[in-house]
Amino acid sequence: MACGWAFRLDGAASVRGTVDGAAVTYPDARPGADVVLSATDSGIKEDLVPHGRKTL
Repeated sequence: MACGWAFRLDGAASVRGTVDGAAVTYPDARPGADVVLSATDSGIKEDLVPHGRKTL
């Protein structure tokens, strides 16, 4: 049985993710920020990780 999902963040750059355990990091997916998708017991957690205070 195969299962798959598709995620899209409007305005995001087309970048290749890097897998680290249960998380995938998409560097610079948004200007000045990474997007991190983490698999959890209840689903998927999305985080936007700014590179610095000016990004906020």
